[in-house]
Amino acid sequence: MGCSTYGWTRRRSLIAIAVASTTAIAAALAIDVELMASAGGHLVRTPALLALFLAAYASAFVLRAVAWSVLAPTLGLRHALAILHVALFVNHVAPVKAGEIVRPLLAGRRGVDPLEATATSIVTRIFDVLSLLAIVVLLMPSAANPAAAPQVMTLVLVVGGAVAIAGLVWLRAGSPLLPRLPFAERFSDALAKLSLPRLAAAGLLTLPSWVLEGAVLFVAASALGAEISVETAIAATAFTLGFQTLHITPGGIGVYEASMTGALLAFGFAPEEALSVAVLAHAMKFAYSFTVGLAFTVNELADTGWAADRLGHRNLPLGAVVLAQLAIVAGYFAADTHLRTVVTLEAVLFGAIALAALARQWFGTWRPLPATPTIAAQDARPVVLIIPAHNEAAALPATLARVPHALVQRTIVVDDGSTDATADVAMSSGVDLVVRHKRNRGLGAAVRSGLDAAKAFDPKAVVYVDADGEYDPAELDRLLAPILSGDADYVLGSRCLGQRSGQRASRRWGNSLFTALLGFTAGRRITDGQTGYRAFSSRALGAAEIIHDYNYAQVLTLDLLRKRMRMREVPVTWRIRTTGTSFVNLDYLWRVPLGMLREMMTT
Repeated sequence: MGCSTYGWTRRRSLIAIAVASTTAIAAALAIDVELMASAGGHLVRTPALLALFLAAYASAFVLRAVAWSVLAPTLGLRHALAILHVALFVNHVAPVKAGEIVRPLLAGRRGVDPLEATATSIVTRIFDVLSLLAIVVLLMPSAANPAAAPQVMTLVLVVGGAVAIAGLVWLRAGSPLLPRLPFAERFSDALAKLSLPRLAAAGLLTLPSWVLEGAVLFVAASALGAEISVETAIAATAFTLGFQTLHITPGGIGVYEASMTGALLAFGFAPEEALSVAVLAHAMKFAYSFTVGLAFTVNELADTGWAADRLGHRNLPLGAVVLAQLAIVAGYFAADTHLRTVVTLEAVLFGAIALAALARQWFGTWRPLPATPTIAAQDARPVVLIIPAHNEAAALPATLARVPHALVQRTIVVDDGSTDATADVAMSSGVDLVVRHKRNRGLGAAVRSGLDAAKAFDPKAVVYVDADGEYDPAELDRLLAPILSGDADYVLGSRCLGQRSGQRASRRWGNSLFTALLGFTAGRRITDGQTGYRAFSSRALGAAEIIHDYNYAQVLTLDLLRKRMRMREVPVTWRIRTTGTSFVNLDYLWRVPLGMLREMMTT
């Protein structure tokens, strides 16, 4: 039974995709390519039209972001706007409306309670649908059949609105069924926190946002030389978007063109003209999604920590990607060129951005700061050892037992949200300070917390070592020597210069690959970019910034080299861990390059 049902569902999905794809292909074959290129060129060469499109479409998202932030104050306008743009981009890439799933997930990452994030996302979507229905009811009477349209659409609005409002009231007030479902009961509690004034404000903000979307169709028609009233543009847009509540192609390709063409036909447009206007309007939305939406998406992905304390960093990727992509789109339409020219422009533009970032990064390596004086033996400032740990209760005692206390005067253990007895083991071992994270925030966040805590001791040097026992704390003098002699600010304990035992071939190759990438990006030879054994002078400690919560290794090296710190590598011994598990997984493959990109673009 289950298999046959699945097969039928799959067949229906394939049929739906085939129909939508056929519609999209038919639209592509039917439109006049030269006319579209001419319209695009006219759009770019007419600043007023282009400004109207960008201002109206962006303002629509601002209004929706304000509406969402009214319902979820802890999210804030800035992050609401960013998440809405990420959802827009995802909807234009994925064959389904995955953006609706992304929204509450990203809001949860930004500190909003998961149930509140889900509840407010659902409520805002209900307001979206009701707003579209209201617009259609108010403006569709001027279509081909004005006698029937108002009654039908009014009925739809009344029934749909009544069901939506009743559902909200039912969930907010509770239901006899809800106590049996703990999640549903908590969900209704989250809805109950949404006061009526906040709901009313969000609804009033949502309606004009969809009115503004009509500007896209108005601009597209104007660029093609078609006459269209503002009312028609708004009504046809609302009618079209109503059909896109669910879609099975990226951005609703096919469905969007078919429904908008139908709406414009009802308003008296000729078939070919209606299709051309619909295709151009949709293309403009895709262009916005793949420029502004992509920029927000890149920024969100690069900010892998998601924590509020990381939001203060100023990043260039957002502005750089927006300007670059808009320039590419503008160049495409203005020059009336083919795809290969667009690719060439993009390569040249991003190549220039990459070279500028690399030049800035390499400058620090080529022009290091002057050497510091040798630290005198009688210097009373301590050497501080930092040991970040996550579920390392089994390995931590052996690591602490090998710490050379003749060299280390203060020891800090950072418990990164462990679920075992890591913190208790650290305290019972007599360390000077245990810094505890309430939740697992990532190795980068743990190292950041450790470095911040070390500053309170005014150290002459700081050493960081992993808690898993893979590196020998007894070799700490090797990393300290270049710091104390004034020959380096930042020292890496290199496994490649020393001895390694037990490392799998896949890990060795991966380490070589990321080290080569780091070396090229940093503009100098590095033998081990991912080492878990490092030392810092007081100058490097004051300059160090880690913008990546997931990992610290590459971004910290790039940060300190860009700030002209002098770096050295020394050989250390490494052996594979015998307890616990490594944090390195498949996420590492994409998070690390994104983190390096963000570091290079950070001001």
